[in-house]
Amino acid sequence: MGIILTNGKCYIAVSESGKTSKVTDIKQAKDFISIESAIAHKNKAPGKCAGYIPRRFYEEDFANLYLSGI
Repeated sequence: MGIILTNGKCYIAVSESGKTSKVTDIKQAKDFISIESAIAHKNKAPGKCAGYIPRRFYEEDFANLYLSGI
């Protein structure tokens, strides 16, 4: 299970340098270790993360994405 930040259409990604960006590919989304760490990141970059909420994502969800070819 992982935690992602999403607005329902886009996801929050974090580069190796720590820069926050919005992506449409869930495979590029940042996988946070907890809801608390996702909220902390949202508070760290409030402008880019406005309107985004933490969502639990289970392994089955990722497996279904890969099987469907998304």
